[in-house]
Amino acid sequence: MSVPITIRPQAEADIVGIVDGLKAESPKLAQAFVRQLQHSFTLLSDFPLMGALRSYQHPRLHGLRMVPLKQFERYVLFYLPHPHEIQVIRVLHGARDLPSLFAEDAQRIEGEN
Repeated sequence: MSVPITIRPQAEADIVGIVDGLKAESPKLAQAFVRQLQHSFTLLSDFPLMGALRSYQHPRLHGLRMVPLKQFERYVLFYLPHPHEIQVIRVLHGARDLPSLFAEDAQRIEGEN
């Protein structure tokens, strides 16, 4: 059974930034990234636990999973699977300082709830 995907605001901003950067390099590359992202969302919807489990200190990030984008393996989709939805938290380049970014995100998530 498919589960709906919710893209959190920071993930939306990540996606826009990545697509803009790729578009400057090659519009076709940006289109391919968007197609791969949509494909990944479809897979996650059908298989919510397919990503590797990540461990971060903050309780709001308990259960966080990650999955690299095929054909764009340097980019990683981070999400929280819930019984009735999947929340896409971030879409990031794997070379970024992920622990620092997620510490900031945990505080942001806490402020939103």
